[in-house]
Amino acid sequence: MCALVSAASTLVPLPAQAERPPVDVVLDLRPPADAASGQTVDTLEQHGTARVDVSVGTLDGGSAQWADHPVGGLVVDFPQPTSDVLVPRAVLAVRDLGAPDGTQGGDAFSPGRRSFSFGADFRPSLLQRGRYDDGDNVIQRGLASDASQYKLEISGGRVACYVTGSRGTLGIHVGDSVDPRAWYTARCSRLGEAIVLWVAEHRPDGSVQAQSRTRHGLLGEVAWDSDGPPVAIGGKLGATGELVRSATDQLNGHAGRPVIVLDSTLALECEWSACPYAVAL
Repeated sequence: MCALVSAASTLVPLPAQAERPPVDVVLDLRPPADAASGQTVDTLEQHGTARVDVSVGTLDGGSAQWADHPVGGLVVDFPQPTSDVLVPRAVLAVRDLGAPDGTQGGDAFSPGRRSFSFGADFRPSLLQRGRYDDGDNVIQRGLASDASQYKLEISGGRVACYVTGSRGTLGIHVGDSVDPRAWYTARCSRLGEAIVLWVAEHRPDGSVQAQSRTRHGLLGEVAWDSDGPPVAIGGKLGATGELVRSATDQLNGHAGRPVIVLDSTLALECEWSACPYAVAL
């Protein structure tokens, strides 16, 4: 098992698989079987329950490339920061396609009042702000001006998440400045009228440090209509999936294994070491 230390709560092993509460992993994106390091990313393979379309939106010559993960497999390498006049940008867009018969049947990424978790593995580049880059968005749905939103990002050098619902917004951050030499696994969870942010730092020396924080407050319903905005990975997208040119919040660095889990009571797992933990609230 990996050694985890929590600054704000106790980490305890999850119960056996048969005893775990049922969850719906609506999004679990992984590299296609034929992907190779150095190739341009044009889609990801869905291993979750929702029917989705995954595309890559770009601006000013930007692209995303496949890169090797330090423990095996591939991750997405997003554009690096630049001081050039043209700033290359690339963001993944994930759209819910509805039921197999062509009917919508609800929005898979619209949790309403249900508990849910979302997150990814990521490694930031050397922290450097560009013209359209005052934050590094990891995974997001909706904008700050919308009635509903959830977002995991690096803001001010720290991992942060925000959830907005019909009754209010909760935001939280964990830790000090992120280390561009380290990889991170982060999960933001809405659990009732509270959010939990859980972050594991996978350090270059092989150790793993995990922290979590909880914030309570009114959230209400986190919901969209069936034609709601796509889920954005690596940046910011508008209502119809277009990159927000004036403030893309491009993730400069690498990201992999984005997930969204409905009915989750977990602040989720140590992805690499096969040692699942839950936060004891």
